[in-house]
Amino acid sequence: MDEKPITMILEGSTMKVNQQTYNFCGSLGPSSYFDLNCSGKAEQSAIRFISKSGTWIKGEQTLSCVSL
Repeated sequence: MDEKPITMILEGSTMKVNQQTYNFCGSLGPSSYFDLNCSGKAEQSAIRFISKSGTWIKGEQTLSCVSL
């Protein structure tokens, strides 16, 4: 499998991923939620990020993040 690295930058209350900027929508327990437009229900956001483990989840895609 040919995997290409994805750049993800947390900056203030935004997450930048491949030229897209996602807004922080809230957090529940260890999970932080980000979306282009927050709906008011954090758990329905496009991206779930668990900073302690570096787990990044978007739809069916789950990635492991490492600090650079």
